[in-house]
Amino acid sequence: MFRLINQRLASTSKTVPCIRKCTLCSTHSVQKQKKTISLLSKSPFLWTSRLFLSKSDKDDDDQSNAFITFLMSNKTWLENKLPDWPELPSLAETLNVDAINSRMTELYPQFSSQMKQLREGYAKLWDYLTMEEFRKIVEEIENDENDPHVHPEIEKDASVREGIELPSEEQEFIKARKRWQRIAFARFIGEDPDKVDERDIPVVGLAASGGGYRAMIGLAGYMKAMKASGAFDCLMYFTGISGSCWTMALYYNPLTETSLHRMVDHLRSHVQTHWANMSNFIALLTASPQNSKLLLQGAIQRYHQQKGNLSFADIFGVLMGGSLLTHWPTKPDTKDETNEQDSMKEMDSGEILHLSSQSSYLKEGAEPMPIYCVVRHDISYGKTFEERIQELKEKLGNSNDDGRHEEEEGHLEEKKNDIEQQQTDTYQWFEFTPYEVGCEEVEAWVPTWAFGRPFENGKNTKKSPEQTLDILMGMFGSAFAASLVHFYQEVRSFLPSGSLSKIDESIARYEASISSYHPISPSSFPNPFYKLKEKIISEENTTGKDENKISVKRPDAVIDSKELYLMDAGMDNNIPFYPLLRDGRDVDVILAVDLSADIQTSNHFDRTESYIKRRGIEGWPRGAGWPKKNDESKEKYALGTCTIFDSESKEEITTTSETKKQVKKGKHPIIVAYFPFILNKSFDPDFDPQEADFCSTWNFVYNPDQFKKVVGLAEANWNENVDTIRQVLKKTWQRKKSERLGEK
Repeated sequence: MFRLINQRLASTSKTVPCIRKCTLCSTHSVQKQKKTISLLSKSPFLWTSRLFLSKSDKDDDDQSNAFITFLMSNKTWLENKLPDWPELPSLAETLNVDAINSRMTELYPQFSSQMKQLREGYAKLWDYLTMEEFRKIVEEIENDENDPHVHPEIEKDASVREGIELPSEEQEFIKARKRWQRIAFARFIGEDPDKVDERDIPVVGLAASGGGYRAMIGLAGYMKAMKASGAFDCLMYFTGISGSCWTMALYYNPLTETSLHRMVDHLRSHVQTHWANMSNFIALLTASPQNSKLLLQGAIQRYHQQKGNLSFADIFGVLMGGSLLTHWPTKPDTKDETNEQDSMKEMDSGEILHLSSQSSYLKEGAEPMPIYCVVRHDISYGKTFEERIQELKEKLGNSNDDGRHEEEEGHLEEKKNDIEQQQTDTYQWFEFTPYEVGCEEVEAWVPTWAFGRPFENGKNTKKSPEQTLDILMGMFGSAFAASLVHFYQEVRSFLPSGSLSKIDESIARYEASISSYHPISPSSFPNPFYKLKEKIISEENTTGKDENKISVKRPDAVIDSKELYLMDAGMDNNIPFYPLLRDGRDVDVILAVDLSADIQTSNHFDRTESYIKRRGIEGWPRGAGWPKKNDESKEKYALGTCTIFDSESKEEITTTSETKKQVKKGKHPIIVAYFPFILNKSFDPDFDPQEADFCSTWNFVYNPDQFKKVVGLAEANWNENVDTIRQVLKKTWQRKKSERLGEK
């Protein structure tokens, strides 16, 4: 990547708009420059910046052969295809690509061979599957897409639900979950169930960060310990980002049946092989025709959806699905080992591949509700103050009204702080639940089984099958779709220390430009909110007669685009607090499990405070997060394995002059229990996941010992703090009970 940047550098002071012509951005460069440079021989690690597939040129093939032709014409899809890069000021003298690649090879010695196997494995795929076999598979999948017995959702029309209210399904779930929780909660806090009223049970949400396989495995360890202690049964919501979403996808799945022991065993047997290992994928694909259909279903669906193309994120999702959403023998060394075909029988269930099917585990309130998080990068909001001034000058350039020009520029000067604050608010959060997909900022939602269909004016224009879970998993964990700034942050530690100051200076100077550029495009889906009309809300005025009309203004970049580009939510905030702060969910306690790599320097809490200020949310514990640099603590980590950030919200007692009665006015207090995934000397003084090489976000292979360490540390970090959580929940229960009964 850096060698490519070096050769693309130019001495210019102009900011660079996004040069990818897609609806992800609201502005595009009119000049698109292309230059292909092969890095693969020098840097096998950087193969991920390549575009996997491109559209076939054979447009004259009939529909049934189109997908086959597309695949067969792209047998060299890993060869010499790099995205375009923006122009930056020269850093050539500061970057040593060989040194970077040497360091990467040192940290990930297997990566080079794994990437070589991927390229060779893809070529070998055609030795295992003939054209005729592929044709039959593709035809069956396409026939199934129109079969209501296979996809019953295709008989239903879908429409956009507007508003900020929770869907009726979630409201019913909350009631059922509280009924189910009463005995479990009483047991956890050590109280008689008869003394627990459902209305007083604290609403608890688990917020799990991203972090690749480290997050996926570590979260499984926390969940296992939480389940054993009884705390997991006290959860109402379960939010995740990136690698944590992969754990969630497995937990609410027939492969594990919400059993933590089964899930840990499943992960242990599946993380010993890289997701890009084509030999394993081919073995699964060729085990039976049914396996082929299930593994290729998402790819074929996306091929038609994107009018004859597949993206990097799609391929990543298909391979991740083959790696994780499959059933392998847990003990392959035993004599009674089942053959590969028998071991794949569970894949016959469509429930494995559909997010909406996870609602079956929420019936009767038996499990917390999962919320998968992604973001849309709204680059139109990401303009710097200087860019706004320049934009104004260009807009008024043809005007002779100098007075108006000065007045407008002066107005912008007054708004400078607000404009600079807007620059950080460049992401819109979308949530995926078993019930709905949507965005609180857009105030629009569609049924999960309808996501992936084309919509217009709030109605679907085609009845398509539900998007498959493997494709969604590729989107959930699409950290590779990061902006150029994020790429730099990920590899910064590999750079020669003597060069960092110069590189940091240049990156900071041009951050506004390169933060809007995505070398690898995010996942693109038909936009369910395309041409969604402006919503008008009626409110009664003080007289109770006339109504005030309030319009809900939605971003033009969303409703004017036929495509919706979504990516890993860790690009904005790697801890998914926001969905737990949504109106109607009324979360009292958040258990934040932070499995990030940059745990002490991350801005998760700072970004959350900015968010709650913009949204007018009260009750958040101000100042939560890691201490600033002036902290004088001599410990390696300024915080322990669990820190409680109590809400500053205090109940105020006031007396009105009219009623002479005391009226309680208070904020909704939120308590955050923060669990950073850090060293625990009592567990293993030599294992720190923040420093262990195998815990890197980019490592996708864990041997049994490494897996045991990650799961064991997570369990230990929870277990030594479980009494603290018990006290927090009991205290919150007592507060809510007192408030309900009107006690002081």
